[in-house]
Amino acid sequence: MTFQSSIRFGVLSLLGMAAGALAQSDYMPPMSGWPAAIQTAWQVQGEYYGSQVQDTTQHVGAWVISRGGTGYSLVILPGGLLSLPGQPYGGWNPVNTRYQGASGPLTVTLNGVAMTGTTSTGGFTSDSLTGSGENRTLYVHTASARYVLQRVKRQSPTLGLKYTQVANIVPTGSTLLSLFDSATGTADLTKWVAGENAVQLKYGLLYRGIKTSQKFNRYFLHIEFLSCFNPTATGQGRANSGVYAQGRYESQVLDSFGLSGAVDEYGGLYSIQAPSVNAELPPQVTRQTYDIYFTPRTSSAAAYFTVYANGVKVQDSTVANITGTGAYISLGTTDEALYLQNHGNEVVFANAWMITSATTQSLPYTGPNSILAAAGIGGTSPIKGSLLIRPLSRKKIDALGFGGTLDLMGRKIIRNGKILSMQPTVLNVPANH
Repeated sequence: MTFQSSIRFGVLSLLGMAAGALAQSDYMPPMSGWPAAIQTAWQVQGEYYGSQVQDTTQHVGAWVISRGGTGYSLVILPGGLLSLPGQPYGGWNPVNTRYQGASGPLTVTLNGVAMTGTTSTGGFTSDSLTGSGENRTLYVHTASARYVLQRVKRQSPTLGLKYTQVANIVPTGSTLLSLFDSATGTADLTKWVAGENAVQLKYGLLYRGIKTSQKFNRYFLHIEFLSCFNPTATGQGRANSGVYAQGRYESQVLDSFGLSGAVDEYGGLYSIQAPSVNAELPPQVTRQTYDIYFTPRTSSAAAYFTVYANGVKVQDSTVANITGTGAYISLGTTDEALYLQNHGNEVVFANAWMITSATTQSLPYTGPNSILAAAGIGGTSPIKGSLLIRPLSRKKIDALGFGGTLDLMGRKIIRNGKILSMQPTVLNVPANH
């Protein structure tokens, strides 16, 4: 089947009759204490994946996003869901169009009550969304085909990766540092001090609004977070927090599941650079992960970031010359603490650790899959997607005559104190490889 690629991004809202007004609140586990309508909203929201009835080789993915008492938003992804390393149901190429806009009837059956609204799709029309509990089925069709999609659950490939599993790959001159392990949570609180919030532990995990007692320079950071579920909130009021490198540069934390991937959404360097794609998974289904390579500002060069959100590269040697709104410390070259922003929403963090580095060479670019492979997890399969990007080899660098050393991201060649822009090696591979 041929998918149209010229559909412009639009706004989709599946407006439905509310079963009752939902009070705005940040919902955290256990779910058994949530109001029935909120539980149902969470059970309907999520990632959906399926195939064409007439040709089962033709796949499609969908994001269904709860909008509280006003229904659900729907995004159709041709080819499947966003590919996550080591996870099933991928196939959507982010270069392609995702379908949004208003057209056609939708029927969502919730608690035995049929709720009608509108959907968007650029050729797709939603027929119904049925089922109970967490087992939901979405039916859509085009002019020539029908599709059946099931609600699925996925997780980040680096979820649960422990600092003890990477001890064998810590380079000489670097230090492996555990910042928070839930198994030793109370003891680990000595590594944190009050920032915007005096409470350090909630729901058994690290609470937002605090900072590390130690100050850092160059590092690789792994950190996981669990967002609250608040279907009645919108925009920046939906599970908002942030991970601040040196208190200056914010890697945004937000429930931006199903959104476009803006500079103020998950994966974005706030006010600096939007993520290359929205890699957010539904809140409360799983913890989200950040794997961040950070090269700090020096007196002659800006800071750099390479960021993986749920295992997907969303920032590639992004230059950070400015600091985002709400940062604590002005631009400078000194070591500073890691901050977890308090933006008022319930967000908790877990499994935080660093590989700190004293020199530009001691922490080479690898990417989460290489870290997983070194830790003996998941083999050596490449990161999936339309592009597989790897750093330039030393042989190629020497052949180009640049010499010098690689920085933290392995993408810049440092010579005579200057950072030179280089293009990485790019391999074309199938989007569903």
